[in-house]
Amino acid sequence: GCHPAFAPKRYIYEATKQLKGKGTTKFRQDMYGSELTKSEYGVKLLPPDFTRTDLRSVRPEHQLEDLYRVIVSGVGGTAMPTWRGALPEEDLWALVHFVNSLVKMKGTDAPRRLRTEWQADDAVWSPPPK
Repeated sequence: GCHPAFAPKRYIYEATKQLKGKGTTKFRQDMYGSELTKSEYGVKLLPPDFTRTDLRSVRPEHQLEDLYRVIVSGVGGTAMPTWRGALPEEDLWALVHFVNSLVKMKGTDAPRRLRTEWQADDAVWSPPPK
């Protein structure tokens, strides 16, 4: 994906193995940073890092509802697709709460500490042999 990863490789491997029957072993070089993506306007855009970026279309007093609206509707002109119909309603709300937990980390030391832990774990982890 284009957003920074918010879990170490080991966790992503185990989660995809549980969900798909096969664990993901291909990761971006800098999986904890954002990656430029193409837009329909012909320019590349940097997706938000929810732990650092102010989200313009999310009002603090309606944060969960606004996050839900953005996730299910997508963001026109960007690489952010609509997720309505692609995920069950329960999963959409789980995603809303997950993104909200990242937004709440803004202004704290938590993102830096977590990334340091994950990078240390990534340095010693390798996928099981096939």
